[in-house]
Amino acid sequence: MTIPEFSETAIEILDTFTWRFKEVQDACLDGSLTIMIKTLGLIYQPDIDFECKDNIKAYLENLYFHVEENHKQKDFVYNSIKNFAEMNQKAYHGSNLIDLMNRIV
Repeated sequence: MTIPEFSETAIEILDTFTWRFKEVQDACLDGSLTIMIKTLGLIYQPDIDFECKDNIKAYLENLYFHVEENHKQKDFVYNSIKNFAEMNQKAYHGSNLIDLMNRIV
């Protein structure tokens, strides 16, 4: 399995908790903000495959712009990117998340 395949598998797991288990969705989002910020810091390193970066961006877009209106989801995505940008300015400025953040704000 290659690194991009691992990222696809990880996102499938995230999707399972995000969309299929509505009763634990808010708790998962609340409990995973710090982990998501750290994950973004790891994914947006120069030596990580661009496909992995596209996968996480697509996941965050889907979470933010999903048909169902959920402020927790929107706050999670916004706060994940905002905190990542503050803690990793260089990595953020070279990332594909700027476009997403511009669409959010």
